[in-house]
Amino acid sequence: MSKQTKIIILVIILFILVTCGVTALTIYYKTHPVQNDKIITQEFLEDISTRYENNEEISAKEFKDFTVLSEEVIDGFKYTNYQYNELYDVNTITIKNTIYAIYLINRVTNTSCDILHEDMHKYLRDE
Repeated sequence: MSKQTKIIILVIILFILVTCGVTALTIYYKTHPVQNDKIITQEFLEDISTRYENNEEISAKEFKDFTVLSEEVIDGFKYTNYQYNELYDVNTITIKNTIYAIYLINRVTNTSCDILHEDMHKYLRDE
């Protein structure tokens, strides 16, 4: 074989190896999504709801590590909007540092559920 033929075969083999590597990485990251710690999770909301049912006070400090989309103060109430996922946002209503309501809001239909007083799972099933 000539030197030129060996180089062409080597380039083809390298192209195949790079394609296989990129495909393997793509498949891995589609099946193992990266966890973003700055987004509120369903487990966190379930824990908050359970603690509220046990008469524990929920503090706004528990939400300090999450991504804030917007904040607004109206008549002493602080409304804070957090990212939940592509379809829902979480809105908290606080006075001073105590949370009095946590709403799960559907961005498309603009319906909401107060997870401290309503069943979040039933709301998500009915949506």
